[in-house]
Amino acid sequence: MATPFDGMTGVLNGVFGAPVTHAAPGKDPRVLTGVFREKPAVVEGDDGRDVLVTMSTVRIPAADAAGIARNDWIVPGNGKTY
Repeated sequence: MATPFDGMTGVLNGVFGAPVTHAAPGKDPRVLTGVFREKPAVVEGDDGRDVLVTMSTVRIPAADAAGIARNDWIVPGNGKTY
């Protein structure tokens, strides 16, 4: 089902986007424009108690996301590598 927000990632990247580096094993790193966010989330721990964790997300256009795979690195410029 289509919504008014479909395709908004490109618009938001143009306004709020920043350089995000994607590095894949055996390939040259490439710089993408994306919106990287870290937000707290509560999950259930092994002992059944709630644990506060940080959930990281990056929003980039679908055409750029197609080349990202498991075990690749994302470097958003915040001093961390994911």
